[in-house]
Amino acid sequence: MSRTRRWVLVVGVFAAVAAVVIGTAVVLRGVPEHRITFLVDSSVPASGDLGAVGAAVRAAAGNTGDRDSLALRRFGGECGGAGTTEELVAAGTGNTQRINDAMGTVEAAGRPTLLDGVLAAIGDFDRRYPFRGRLSNRIIVVAHHGADACTQDQAAVSARIERELRDSGLDLDFRFVGFAVPEAERDSFTLLAGAAGAGTPVFPQTPEALAAVLEQLTVPELPEASEITLPAPPDPTAGWTAFASADQGYSLRHPPSWVSEECRIDTVYNHWLAESAELIPECVPTDFLFYRVWIRTGEAVGAIQPPSPDAFTGLEVSRVTTAAGAGGQRSSGVLTSEGFGAQGPGDRLVTYVFDAGPTRYTVNLAVYRDDRAADQLIADFDLMVMNTLRLGG
Repeated sequence: MSRTRRWVLVVGVFAAVAAVVIGTAVVLRGVPEHRITFLVDSSVPASGDLGAVGAAVRAAAGNTGDRDSLALRRFGGECGGAGTTEELVAAGTGNTQRINDAMGTVEAAGRPTLLDGVLAAIGDFDRRYPFRGRLSNRIIVVAHHGADACTQDQAAVSARIERELRDSGLDLDFRFVGFAVPEAERDSFTLLAGAAGAGTPVFPQTPEALAAVLEQLTVPELPEASEITLPAPPDPTAGWTAFASADQGYSLRHPPSWVSEECRIDTVYNHWLAESAELIPECVPTDFLFYRVWIRTGEAVGAIQPPSPDAFTGLEVSRVTTAAGAGGQRSSGVLTSEGFGAQGPGDRLVTYVFDAGPTRYTVNLAVYRDDRAADQLIADFDLMVMNTLRLGG
């Protein structure tokens, strides 16, 4: 081989090596240190403020590092329809302004399609590009509902998420944040978080607390949100009227404007509550209807069963645990027939059922078609049961 040809060969080898080195450096530079997806609940809020969520996400995105890859996805829509989840900003560095702009276009609509959102967010990471983070890959779920509206069995939702993560083989770091999630839905939200390996969710109640949590979750150098001690929100039932029934073994607090009356006839016990005396039934054997809130006790025989779906439309059933630790069932649906107290078709029935030792406690709320303050009635009822009800003493 001539000296010239040898020289050309050497130069070619060096050029090829340099190209590989430069190409590798370019690829490595394109790999972010951290990749974060904000998965935001865009369904109609139960009590949380979607505007507060947008402000907190914008602030959190602005606190991330220059080499962090950010993405934004929303979930919410009609069950079985199109658009139950949508990637608003694809993962990439320098996305802070894009996320700011995209959050400004999100409008509350539809029902919480939590399962669709989580599965799609997992799928976003299950691709070669955009690159996954070198140090961490996190999905932050920000929801104001604690359950998937399109699946009655929330345990099945959790199992599906767990299976999807296992089959993908991805090492994803989930964090679940429930902003003003109703008490009745926190157990199911905690179950979903556990299925995703996220540990215990954080439940901020104010926009300020939400912003603090998201900042903790998006800045790796800061302590985890699980270590945050949030200021306790004021107890909305602090000024409510206390009630206790020693012989029936329960106590609670109810709104001070409500009327409370017990009725005992032989071995039958009824406790009625309502916002006016006109909604309290007569304590006579022929009138055991209920008009607003009815608490009754009986023998705990067999497992607690859900209501018949044939009697309701939009029936929702969930497992709940009260602040005092009582586990039970909550159901809510619109009646399709007569026969539930003074209610008829089109009226809503909300029912809690708890077993404490040999006693079963059933707490019903009647909401009529023409009730103007239906949302407030349900909110007060849920607070009364979930925050103040004590059983067995």
